[in-house]
Amino acid sequence: MRVSSIHNQLAVIGAAGYWGSKVVVKAGMLFGPENVAAIDTDVSRLHKLIKSQDAQEHRWDKLTIRSSLTDILSMPSYTHFFIATPPETHYKITQRILEAGRHVMVAKPMTLSVTEATTLEDLAIRQSVKLMVDNTFLFHPAIRSLTQHVRTGQIGLPTSLYAEWLGRGKISATTDVIWDLAPHPLSILLELWRPPISVACYMQDSYGDKPMEVTLLLTEKATSRTAVIRLSWLDGHRSRLLKVRGTHHTIIFDDTKEPPAKLVIKGGRAIGHPLLSDGYDEPILTLDYPEEYPVEVPWEEPLKRMLLDFVAPDREGAAAHNTKNSVTAVRLMEAAHASIQQRSATVLVDIEEPKLAHI
Repeated sequence: MRVSSIHNQLAVIGAAGYWGSKVVVKAGMLFGPENVAAIDTDVSRLHKLIKSQDAQEHRWDKLTIRSSLTDILSMPSYTHFFIATPPETHYKITQRILEAGRHVMVAKPMTLSVTEATTLEDLAIRQSVKLMVDNTFLFHPAIRSLTQHVRTGQIGLPTSLYAEWLGRGKISATTDVIWDLAPHPLSILLELWRPPISVACYMQDSYGDKPMEVTLLLTEKATSRTAVIRLSWLDGHRSRLLKVRGTHHTIIFDDTKEPPAKLVIKGGRAIGHPLLSDGYDEPILTLDYPEEYPVEVPWEEPLKRMLLDFVAPDREGAAAHNTKNSVTAVRLMEAAHASIQQRSATVLVDIEEPKLAHI
């Protein structure tokens, strides 16, 4: 569905890549191709992208195509920029656009160092512009529902989180599995409770010094809540799984399932029954696990919701909250790398506690 009007125009940098091309198409469908610019050095791929779209529904010939960011920055009507380039380029491109006084959404991870991330955060504040990170799963309706269930106490007090983000052998040449897969589960974790204050990272496999499969253990000091996050490029199948256990219920998100099984709640805690077993004098326990029931969630495409929020006026400081949590995620990922260098030692992380935003 096309939005009837848009006051500002959107430019996508890295538009010929896998994710950038999806953003271009979705933005063109929402705002009209005449309000979108596609920027990439591979202009021929951009022309192929246009030809592959339905020309009858949208006038894709009106899409602006450029090979240089400079050309679009010289056009004042382009006020919002989406950066879908490799992670090692994020800092310099984002810095340039922020210095020009434009709003930026950058693909995850925000940067590859805390120093760069905090520099960009400060620059956005000075320029009074939005800086957001493409944490697409935060806009997934099932994750939004899960977040509300946890925040409103519908599972009791949350005690632990388990997540696994697994790839199917698609390996980045310039980053590692932590920078590639950790941003999404970390962004969700940071919406649920206070930031962890310690990180330990256990590396199960690597290629040279590049982590390929790791497990993160994150702990919050005040409540001793823990989060275990498994990341792998080597598992052979794609998985996006997240479980939050509470004192009364457990809520589970599994992106590989079809609705309504994508988000389910276990109806209660496991109950132990004392029994006497033959040959033993001491009682043992058997656990009676409750059944799962699905949570009905109205569907809305995450990328659509994210783009609409990006171009809309800021809502209750949501953009600044997104930036603060994204900087925290970079801090946690940097700590995970430090843990690996110290043979999986626990690394303490000094984090300013952000306020929870309305989502």
